[in-house]
Amino acid sequence: MKRAFESQKNLFTKKFAENESVTCTSYKTVHRMAERGKPFTDSNFIKECMMEATNELCSEKANFFESISLSATSVVRRAEELGENIALQICQKARNVLWYSLALDESTDLSSTSQLLMFIHGVNLDFQITEELASVCSMHGRTTGEDIFMEVHKTLQDYNLQWNRLRSVTVDGGKNMTGVKKGLVGLIRKQLEDLQLPSALFIHCIIHQQAFCGKRLRYFLLTETSHFCSEFHLRSCT
Repeated sequence: MKRAFESQKNLFTKKFAENESVTCTSYKTVHRMAERGKPFTDSNFIKECMMEATNELCSEKANFFESISLSATSVVRRAEELGENIALQICQKARNVLWYSLALDESTDLSSTSQLLMFIHGVNLDFQITEELASVCSMHGRTTGEDIFMEVHKTLQDYNLQWNRLRSVTVDGGKNMTGVKKGLVGLIRKQLEDLQLPSALFIHCIIHQQAFCGKRLRYFLLTETSHFCSEFHLRSCT
C-alpha cells in the first residue's frame, strides 16, 4: 500500500511539474513576442511552427507541445499579467528609492491619439539604480500642461513616490511641457513651491540638445574657418 501511495504521489508530482513547465513556456513565448512588438495573432503561427518541429524531431512529445496555450485570447491575458507583475516589481523597488528623476515624452500615434511615456530613474541607499518605463498614458482630446501634470501626479501616486524625493525632470520641446506657467515644468515647479520643497532640475530633451549643439558647433567651425582663410589671404597679399 505504501509503494502504491508513493507511485501515485510521484505521478501527480510529475504531472504538476509538466503543467507548470507548459505554463512557463507559454509566458516566456508571450514575453518574447512583447519584446519584439509582434501582434498577438502571430501566436497561432508560432504554435504551428512549434508543432512542425516537434513532429519531425520528437513526435512522442507532440501532445506535450500541443497543450501549450498560445491562442490570441491567452496571449492577451498573459501579456496583461506580465504587465501587472512588472508594475508590482516597480512598486516594490520604489519603496526603497532615495532620490528619483522623471523623463517624459508626449507624441501622437497613427490613430491621432496622444501617448505620454514616463520613465523613472531612481537610486537607493545601496546605490542600486532602477530605470523603468513606469507608464504609457493614452490621452484623448486635450493634451495641455495641466492634463499631463494630472497623469504624472497619478503615476507617482500609483508607485507611492513622494514629491520631496524628486530631483530632476527631463521633458521634450512641446509648449505643453516647457511652459513656465501653464506647462508641465511650471506646474511641477509650482507644486514644489506649494509644498515648500526645493526646486528640481529641469532638463530639455537630450536629443534636442545634441541637435542644437551640433548645429551651433557646425556654425562655429564654419565661422572660424572663414575667419582663418581671410587672415591667411591678407597676410599672403602683404
